[in-house]
Amino acid sequence: MIVIQCELNHNYFSNIDTEDKAYFIGLLLADGSINKRRGEYTIVSLHLAIQDLDIVEKFKYCTESENTIYIGNKSCAIRLTSRQMVKDLANYGIVPVKTGTETPKFGSIPDKLLRHTIRGLIDGDGWYSISNSNTKIVTSVGICGSYNVCDYVQNYFSKVLGTGHLKVSKVKDKNCYKIGYSSLNTAIAIVNHLYKDSVIFIDRKKDNANNILSLIY
Repeated sequence: MIVIQCELNHNYFSNIDTEDKAYFIGLLLADGSINKRRGEYTIVSLHLAIQDLDIVEKFKYCTESENTIYIGNKSCAIRLTSRQMVKDLANYGIVPVKTGTETPKFGSIPDKLLRHTIRGLIDGDGWYSISNSNTKIVTSVGICGSYNVCDYVQNYFSKVLGTGHLKVSKVKDKNCYKIGYSSLNTAIAIVNHLYKDSVIFIDRKKDNANNILSLIY
């Protein structure tokens, strides 16, 4: 049997020194997975809803992959085979069977790039929303995930933006937690912090974030 190896930058995650690398660390912790091939964990997978095909294509481009993107009716995915990537990603908490126990290990990511990692986390498991309640406009920015992820994000915003400590709440009847910011000023501060001069993001999440900013113009 002949195994064809597709081109790939296996060392892409060996040093997190650019916006795109930092972003994809966050997105993979939220929505990526490490899978087995022939009994060994060598597969890095990114599986998203079909409307987020744009970011899967960017991931393929940034990693210099020649792999095919699998496109279904409701989802899309790419799978990269790389022992080196699996090894490097483990340093950031992206490990096999992580669902519900995700633990950010971002200490080696430069401070100036951490906001991109947080944006990746929220793109994967978070939201930016506007709703009406009793004729009042209500904004919300938040994330749902493991306790450790939610606590990391709220601590990050508290330290960087001065949002104060936010309680991490258990989602009823589910094995996950959440945090949410409903203050308009806080939501605007978070959006501006995460997106200023940023070039990589999920388009529909950016559109939702822009809707929050539109409330002040």
